[in-house]
Formats: sequence, C-alpha cells, structure tokens
Amino acid sequence: MVPGKKGPYFSQWCCYGSYSVDTGKVVDAEILSRKCSWHFKGNVHSNECSANYFGNSGRMEVEGALRIFSRLEVLRNLRYAQYLSDGDSKAYKAVLESKPYKDVNIEKLECVGHVEKRMGTRLRALKLKLKGKKLEDKKSLGGRNRLNDAEIDKLQRYYGLAIRNNSGNLSAMKQAIWATFFHKTQQI
Repeated sequence: MVPGKKGPYFSQWCCYGSYSVDTGKVVDAEILSRKCSWHFKGNVHSNECSANYFGNSGRMEVEGALRIFSRLEVLRNLRYAQYLSDGDSKAYKAVLESKPYKDVNIEKLECVGHVEKRMGTRLRALKLKLKGKKLEDKKSLGGRNRLNDAEIDKLQRYYGLAIRNNSGNLSAMKQAIWATFFHKTQQI
C-alpha cells in the first residue's frame, strides 16, 4: 500500500539487474512493463507496444530474475553461481526451482544491511507483542533502561558490525554477536 492512497498500489514497471561482484558493472538488465507507453501519448496502439509483462505486480521481480538467469548462458556463455538478495525476495526460490543450469547449485547471499534491518524489525515486534506484560523481574520489556527504540537501534547496529567485521570467520562472528547480547543484558 502507498501511504495516503486508497486501495492497493500496483507497480507498472520493474527494472531487474545483475551485476558483477568483482567489477561492479552491470552484466544484464531486464525492464518489465505492464503498460504500453503508446497509450500514454494518445497514439493508436501499434506493433511498437512496450508492454512486455502481463502478470501481477507482485511477481515482476520474480519474472525479471527468471528472464536474466535463463538467457545469460546463451548470450554471454556465463553462469551465475551466487545470488545476492534482499532476503525477502521470492525470486531466488523461483530461480532455484527453474534450474537454469542443471549441474550448478546457485548459492544465496544476503545483504548484511537487510539482515541487520530484520533484527531491528523483530526486536520491535517482540517489544510490541509483550507490551504491558511483566517479565520475571516484575518489569516490562520496554521503557527506560530497558529495550527501548534507542537500544534496539544500537543492538541492530552492533549486530551488523559483528557480521561485517567477521565475515570470514563464523566462530568469531558468533562470539561477537553473543558478546553484544551479554554486554547489553548486563547493563539492564
């Protein structure tokens, strides 16, 4: 939903791209359109229709990923071995199910920023869910010197830093994450 609008919001266009992690350059892009631009200009519909997607808006990202993955090997003699996603994308699952390269397993990578954001979102949801309920110490979860928005922001930031600073060492990453947790619980 778009704030201030009544009813659902439907995307008319989607730009889906693939980039080289090594160079940062665009490898391929797919622009999907549910609208024909000729109609916007008042022209009569012709063979130059720009509408190239006729499904629902929610599947545009999925369709863009499928199109790019399916043509890369044919066009550039390349295969994607990794997929960097925002974490809540349905596109990765669809790409796996389509098996674009029968003998290649595509590894999913997640953006640390999105992982960090999910931590904050879940802590805020927990705080809201337990609002008004007393814990073992007879205090609520939120409030002054408790799990308030400022503390959630700090935990979220430290969680992201623990991941970024220890990306090559899972054991150190786990230790840094738990160190933040234990440090913060000792302060409360």
